[in-house]
Amino acid sequence: MIRIAGVAALALSVAAAALAQQADQALLTGKKAFGDWKADRPGVRRLIKPDDLPKPYVTDSASNGGGVTDRPEDARPILPPGFSVELVASGLDGPRVVRVAPNGDLFIADSRANQVLAYRPAQGSAKPAGKSVFAKGLTRPYGIAFYPPGDKPQWVYVAKQRQRRALSL
Repeated sequence: MIRIAGVAALALSVAAAALAQQADQALLTGKKAFGDWKADRPGVRRLIKPDDLPKPYVTDSASNGGGVTDRPEDARPILPPGFSVELVASGLDGPRVVRVAPNGDLFIADSRANQVLAYRPAQGSAKPAGKSVFAKGLTRPYGIAFYPPGDKPQWVYVAKQRQRRALSL
């Protein structure tokens, strides 16, 4: 019982710290809560209530999906202090999901190329030291799971259209 109370107290203190950290950030509500990617920053909080949304069927339907464009050379994500980011892979046809294996390898389901790629990061870096096709000839793979869970999985399950497939590691 004391162990449960200790765990509960720890969880409450972590939650309180997270809420206290967010409390100093402005909460955007109403029309101010709607914005675009240019206004996003770590810690921006938005509260959108059902009444803030447009009424159904009042506006015309729109198809204005995003297009593909080249990334500007100096473009970098805005990150919280203490975080960093590196480009690991580019030129993929249709990356759908990335999973990290227990040994640190990155498995990427490339749906349009009908394959799963494996990247082995270099020591101390996110840059890959090696890249290989782990499985090919799949039909639009989109999910990856390691089994059994833990440090030494023996199988990689790959979900694809209408079925899943177990592959040996």
